[in-house]
Amino acid sequence: MTQRPTGEFGINAKAGIGRFDERLGKITVDLPALGSVGDGMGQLSTKVTYRKYQRDGWIDNVPSHISPFAAPPSSKTFGEKDDEALRLALLWDIADRWSVRYDYDRSEMDRTPPLLQLTRVTPNGLFDPNGSLCSPVPVQGACFASTQLHDYVATDRRSRASNDRGGREELEVSGHALTVESGSFDWAMLGEVSFRSITARRTTDSLNLLDLDGTDVNITAFLRDIDYEQVSQELQLIGQASQLNYVLGLYYFEEEADVNNPGVNFGYFEQFGATINPVITRFGFENYAAAAYGQVDWRPAALDQRLKLTLGARSTREEKDFYKLRVESSGIVSVPYTEVDDSYSDFSPMAAVSWEIDGERSVYAKVAKGFKSGAFNHSATTVTSFQQGFDSETLWSYEIGLKSRWLDQRLQVNAAVFYSDYEDIQVSNFFPDPTAGVVSIIDNAGEARISGLELELVAVLSSHLKLNLSYGYLDGEYSEYKIFDPAQNIEVDVKDDRVVPFLAEHTGNVAFEYHHPLGSFGELGMRLSWSYIDDQAVYAENYTSTFIDGYELVSARVALSEIPLGPRGQLTVALWGKNLTDEEYRVHGIDFGAFGFAGNQFGDPRTTGIEVTYDY
Repeated sequence: MTQRPTGEFGINAKAGIGRFDERLGKITVDLPALGSVGDGMGQLSTKVTYRKYQRDGWIDNVPSHISPFAAPPSSKTFGEKDDEALRLALLWDIADRWSVRYDYDRSEMDRTPPLLQLTRVTPNGLFDPNGSLCSPVPVQGACFASTQLHDYVATDRRSRASNDRGGREELEVSGHALTVESGSFDWAMLGEVSFRSITARRTTDSLNLLDLDGTDVNITAFLRDIDYEQVSQELQLIGQASQLNYVLGLYYFEEEADVNNPGVNFGYFEQFGATINPVITRFGFENYAAAAYGQVDWRPAALDQRLKLTLGARSTREEKDFYKLRVESSGIVSVPYTEVDDSYSDFSPMAAVSWEIDGERSVYAKVAKGFKSGAFNHSATTVTSFQQGFDSETLWSYEIGLKSRWLDQRLQVNAAVFYSDYEDIQVSNFFPDPTAGVVSIIDNAGEARISGLELELVAVLSSHLKLNLSYGYLDGEYSEYKIFDPAQNIEVDVKDDRVVPFLAEHTGNVAFEYHHPLGSFGELGMRLSWSYIDDQAVYAENYTSTFIDGYELVSARVALSEIPLGPRGQLTVALWGKNLTDEEYRVHGIDFGAFGFAGNQFGDPRTTGIEVTYDY
């Protein structure tokens, strides 16, 4: 949601250029208000924002000349971006007690996807180094030697690669939101109350062409066409009575999606006369959710209102309907049109207590329950696995913390320690499949425990220099992780062989900010930051092929701001740089298991640029 219109004329315009032909343009206009509050139809304020961003990709897509089956490159580069966005905010202050706000946003993205770089070919898989894949049509030379696939493998970040079906990522999103708010008024025993209504609708249309084999040979490619819509309505009663502050709410949400997801495996066999039909996959869902919630804060007067007790609860019910159709390339209907449905309910309480030691220090403790509803696997390749679905996940979290300011507010120290207890935790894994080769299935693994701490420090070192420091520590493990063992025909607990995905044990950030006034010429500002993210596993199985090693990033920004320009205008000129050390680091990976290969996506290399901002 955009910032509220001010009702006063103002302009914020930004333009920038950067490495890889990056171009940014953004303008926000606040228009003068029409009318006045309490007079006639009231006051109408308007704010409009438009943004355009373009960037070339940083990995060139070039012919490989490795395989005789290679197809031409699908794009010039990987990671191209062409984004456009528009936002409109209207604020209608009808009277002193009522306001209506309408927000509209629309964004369009036309991109080439980031490269999934082939980083490993696994022995004994479909692409075993000693094997080959042959066309079903007996044509001489119609075999793809797996040794050729190994020539595409690179574990370091590439600046040049080859891909034949990288395609494009196209996305259109639009949203509407209507917020009606009342001013506060006295309502008998309920005290001072106000009402709020939030109505929203959002639609998404996306089209993705995915090529996940990391080569310019048509081994596997998928199309995903998604049509999605959601609608929500929320009503809130916000009140204050004596020593109580409270909010009561009702929430309704519905969403639906239809997905067309065809795919082609071993399409290069068509060069030898084989007929390769696509795998036809269609699926979708409808979800209806309703919730009632409430929260109350109580500050007893007897303790100078330094103690605050908070109680809250949320009751939720969801109903989900899914459908799926799958036809294999052979023409066999592996999943005839099938509909499944289920409902999920939960009651989630929370309680918290905080104590203000003095005006600059406080401590708190909190316990809360979380809930993630179950669903069905749209990637299932049999009716049985589709109908089975997975259950809801629940979480109990516990947290204690300190918020404090010291040394005449020149030092701020915040700290928190937390513990999370998961039941029926949902995990996503790739499994061998006789029809698809490998499928990604969400299942309930069992139980997991995650604990950690967070530290945050802000120190004013001088009138010009400030230090920001943060540190996080996480420790997590599965206390139960059950999978089905077909050899024993029973469920077995493999918790000792599993890790919690995307859990970095250590994270940290250090940043120095320097500001120095330059009199009538403005102010000089500089920021230098260093961040660290520890090792992470992408999958619970902790595949070494997709493991993300810890990495460090250094960024900097130098700006000359508040430069006078005209009677009311100010100019800011800034130079910025990200990943200044040009660190090579992975951000994601996919291991296709028995299919025989794995790939990784790498983060952006060093990028630099300049921005100019005008405020009026």
